[in-house]
Amino acid sequence: MEKNQISVVGVPDAIPFKYMDLLIYVKEEYIKRYNNVKLSALGMAIPTVVLISEILKEDGLATQKLIAISTVQMNDKFTSRHIQKAKVYARLTQICSTKLKLGKDCII
Repeated sequence: MEKNQISVVGVPDAIPFKYMDLLIYVKEEYIKRYNNVKLSALGMAIPTVVLISEILKEDGLATQKLIAISTVQMNDKFTSRHIQKAKVYARLTQICSTKLKLGKDCII
Protein backbone atom coordinates (compact mmCIF):
# COMPACT_ATOMS: atom_id res chain seq x y z
CA MET A 1 0.00 0.00 0.00
CA GLU A 2 1.30 3.44 -0.90
CA LYS A 3 1.85 6.27 1.58
CA ASN A 4 -0.97 8.36 0.15
CA GLN A 5 -3.55 5.55 0.10
CA ILE A 6 -6.34 5.06 2.64
CA SER A 7 -8.42 1.89 2.85
CA VAL A 8 -11.78 2.74 4.38
CA VAL A 9 -13.43 0.03 6.46
CA GLY A 10 -17.19 0.08 6.96
CA VAL A 11 -18.46 0.06 10.52
CA PRO A 12 -22.10 -0.88 11.17
CA ASP A 13 -24.11 1.98 12.69
CA ALA A 14 -21.19 4.36 12.23
CA ILE A 15 -21.47 7.68 13.99
CA PRO A 16 -21.36 10.70 11.62
CA PHE A 17 -18.47 12.13 13.66
CA LYS A 18 -16.25 9.31 12.43
CA TYR A 19 -16.85 10.48 8.87
CA MET A 20 -15.91 14.01 9.85
CA ASP A 21 -12.76 12.85 11.63
CA LEU A 22 -11.70 10.94 8.53
CA LEU A 23 -12.55 13.92 6.32
CA ILE A 24 -10.45 16.29 8.45
CA TYR A 25 -7.59 13.79 8.45
CA VAL A 26 -7.71 13.46 4.65
CA LYS A 27 -7.85 17.26 4.20
CA GLU A 28 -5.07 18.13 6.61
CA GLU A 29 -2.69 15.22 6.18
CA TYR A 30 -3.00 13.60 2.79
CA ILE A 31 -4.14 16.38 0.48
CA LYS A 32 -1.67 18.93 1.86
CA ARG A 33 1.28 16.55 2.27
CA TYR A 34 1.01 14.48 -0.91
CA ASN A 35 -1.16 16.74 -3.14
CA ASN A 36 -3.28 13.68 -3.83
CA VAL A 37 -4.98 10.85 -2.00
CA LYS A 38 -6.18 7.42 -3.03
CA LEU A 39 -9.28 6.12 -1.26
CA SER A 40 -10.49 2.54 -1.56
CA ALA A 41 -13.33 0.63 0.07
CA LEU A 42 -15.23 -2.64 -0.10
CA GLY A 43 -18.94 -3.24 0.36
CA MET A 44 -20.62 -1.15 3.04
CA ALA A 45 -17.67 1.28 3.25
CA ILE A 46 -18.26 2.57 -0.30
CA PRO A 47 -20.66 5.36 0.77
CA THR A 48 -17.94 6.72 3.07
CA VAL A 49 -15.50 7.09 0.17
CA VAL A 50 -18.18 8.71 -1.98
CA LEU A 51 -19.16 11.10 0.83
CA ILE A 52 -15.58 12.18 1.52
CA SER A 53 -14.73 12.69 -2.15
CA GLU A 54 -17.91 14.69 -2.76
CA ILE A 55 -17.32 16.95 0.26
CA LEU A 56 -13.73 17.63 -0.84
CA LYS A 57 -14.98 18.39 -4.35
CA GLU A 58 -17.78 20.68 -3.11
CA ASP A 59 -15.37 22.58 -0.84
CA GLY A 60 -13.09 23.22 -3.81
CA LEU A 61 -10.16 21.41 -2.22
CA ALA A 62 -9.79 18.50 -4.62
CA THR A 63 -10.81 17.17 -8.00
CA GLN A 64 -11.60 13.58 -8.82
CA LYS A 65 -9.02 12.22 -11.22
CA LEU A 66 -10.16 8.61 -11.24
CA ILE A 67 -13.10 6.62 -9.97
CA ALA A 68 -13.02 2.88 -10.58
CA ILE A 69 -15.69 0.37 -9.60
CA SER A 70 -15.14 -3.37 -9.65
CA THR A 71 -16.04 -6.58 -7.88
CA VAL A 72 -13.75 -8.71 -5.75
CA GLN A 73 -14.27 -12.40 -5.08
CA MET A 74 -13.94 -13.36 -1.42
CA ASN A 75 -14.65 -16.33 0.81
CA ASP A 76 -17.46 -16.01 3.34
CA LYS A 77 -15.88 -16.90 6.68
CA PHE A 78 -19.08 -18.47 8.01
CA THR A 79 -20.21 -20.59 5.06
CA SER A 80 -16.90 -20.90 3.15
CA ARG A 81 -18.73 -19.96 -0.04
CA HIS A 82 -17.35 -17.61 -2.66
CA ILE A 83 -19.06 -14.23 -2.64
CA GLN A 84 -18.54 -11.10 -4.67
CA LYS A 85 -18.19 -7.70 -3.05
CA ALA A 86 -18.27 -4.31 -4.69
CA LYS A 87 -15.05 -2.30 -4.58
CA VAL A 88 -14.53 1.39 -5.27
CA TYR A 89 -11.27 3.23 -5.82
CA ALA A 90 -11.08 7.02 -6.01
CA ARG A 91 -8.04 9.18 -6.69
CA LEU A 92 -8.34 12.84 -5.68
CA THR A 93 -5.88 15.62 -6.49
CA GLN A 94 -5.46 18.98 -4.78
CA ILE A 95 -6.75 22.00 -6.67
CA CYS A 96 -4.07 24.62 -7.34
CA SER A 97 -5.95 27.82 -6.67
CA THR A 98 -3.40 30.33 -5.43
CA LYS A 99 -0.40 28.09 -5.90
CA LEU A 100 2.00 28.34 -8.80
CA LYS A 101 1.33 25.67 -11.40
CA LEU A 102 4.15 23.79 -13.07
CA GLY A 103 2.77 21.44 -15.69
CA LYS A 104 0.00 19.47 -14.01
CA ASP A 105 1.35 19.50 -10.43
CA CYS A 106 1.02 22.03 -7.62
CA ILE A 107 4.03 23.70 -6.09
CA ILE A 108 3.50 24.64 -2.49
